[in-house]
Amino acid sequence: KIAQYFKEELETYDGVNVYMTRYDNTDTSLGTKGDGLRKRAQIAKDYGADLLVSVHCNSNETGTVRGAEVYYQNASLFHHDFHVQGEKLANGILSQFAALGITNRGARVMKSTDGETYEDGYLADYYTILIAARRAGIMGLIVEHAYLNNNDEYNEFLSSDDKLRNLGIADATAVAEHYGLRKKHSSDSDLT
Repeated sequence: KIAQYFKEELETYDGVNVYMTRYDNTDTSLGTKGDGLRKRAQIAKDYGADLLVSVHCNSNETGTVRGAEVYYQNASLFHHDFHVQGEKLANGILSQFAALGITNRGARVMKSTDGETYEDGYLADYYTILIAARRAGIMGLIVEHAYLNNNDEYNEFLSSDDKLRNLGIADATAVAEHYGLRKKHSSDSDLT
């Protein structure tokens, strides 16, 4: 639902086309690991996407952790601008979440733990979706909105459609600000 609200809000801006690789959590037609994630990046490339965002809610073993975090592509020189711009956008998203009262757990990068490297010899990103997006020539992010298994946080930020809509709007607002997008006008008479 967050992704759908993100799409809905982002499409209120000029020059934006949003494509989804799935519309609900039960759609596993592309798979949810390895090859499925690479297929998502290929779909984004086929659409000519500038950005691939993987939308999530976090969980942990104890249920006591709170907050949001955004993963962006690492400092490899291979498409290095994705790292630079990704950090800016990740922090923009986290700033939007902070305005909603969500704890900022940080904009983060993680390097491969299996020795996989990019073309420049730098360790690849840890997450397959970020690797696949980068190799497809697309900036990628993973947005962890809040913790599903923290009861307080769930109730405060994830327990209703209105709260999920707020998260999707926060995502879209940060993307729009990052790219300098302007809202569409319903008619010329709306222009001042």
